Amino acid sequence: MNHKITVYINPSCNPCKALKQWLWRNQVKFTEKDVINDQSAAQEIKKLKMNYTPFTVIETGDTRHEIIGADIKKIGEILSIEETKKVF
Repeated sequence: MNHKITVYINPSCNPCKALKQWLWRNQVKFTEKDVINDQSAAQEIKKLKMNYTPFTVIETGDTRHEIIGADIKKIGEILSIEETKKVF
């Protein structure tokens, strides 16, 4: 299944780092948006009324999932990845 994945991060956020490592380890392609150093990313997350990182948006066709925090289990279920152990 084809997913469009966007992860909004703060570079100093440890859960953000852990989530990115988990995605890389599972060979998941995603777009990273740094809400601290990228003003357009900061505006995007503000429009979504979100002020917490990591914040992940997974889009598949007409379905959109918004995941707050490094919820590896939920992301793994959406992406059909069996390895959903905590990474931090």
